[in-house]
Amino acid sequence: MHKKVGLALSSGAARGLAHIGVLAGLKDHDIHIDMITGTSMGAFIAAMYARGEEVEGIKRVVSDLGQKRLSLLFDPVLPRSSLIRGRKMAEEVRSAIGDIRFSELNIPFACSATDLAQGRTVVIDEGPVWEAVMASISIPILLPPVRLKRHLLVDGGITNPIPVATLKDMGADVVIAVDTVSRENALGDMIFDGNSKPPNIFNIAFQTINLVGCQALKNSVVDADIVIKPRVNQIGWIDFKSIDDCIAEGRLALEKSIDRING
Repeated sequence: MHKKVGLALSSGAARGLAHIGVLAGLKDHDIHIDMITGTSMGAFIAAMYARGEEVEGIKRVVSDLGQKRLSLLFDPVLPRSSLIRGRKMAEEVRSAIGDIRFSELNIPFACSATDLAQGRTVVIDEGPVWEAVMASISIPILLPPVRLKRHLLVDGGITNPIPVATLKDMGADVVIAVDTVSRENALGDMIFDGNSKPPNIFNIAFQTINLVGCQALKNSVVDADIVIKPRVNQIGWIDFKSIDDCIAEGRLALEKSIDRING
């Protein structure tokens, strides 16, 4: 009997671009993914994959967003619930994913966001996919919370950096988790010795989410059968220019795990 394979992609901002390399490696080895989940950057990439986008297409979309990142982030608003209005970002996410609904995807997909009021994970698996992804990537303070049904949602990396348990609930027999946010990656480029230039607000925001999510991460990966850890701690949280390096690290990490996956 065919075992259903599920793939869980972590949050991690630019470091999450390593997910593309993992997907490319899985395709090279003819390993079929039956269902996929993701958080934050992982949700964005997983959504495009579930829609049927080829790996090269995902790379083009993410690379294009990386080149636009400054213009997307320069969308100021009088501070109330966020520093950035978020409309430009939402437009790009909708353009990249389209108006497809979860029920229309090629393979089952779900993503995680954090309920700001209750401090718990919300799994989104119905309705417009782009709205769910936007909720999963909405960094508190920087981007406004997303209202879905009765929830006020922000970045899923706070409570569920790698949605492994969701795959089990979806019926996966084998779960592969890709981790770009474990503690060795979370520390990354934030070493400050008193003489170095302080990190900018975006790096501080991403670092805070990942440090908060580190404890949740330990619980997230407990039920994973295989955990792939690309070495991306040298990549800055918003360093989208390093997409090729990230993809290469994702491929390399997949190759190191291939015997366990095939076993």
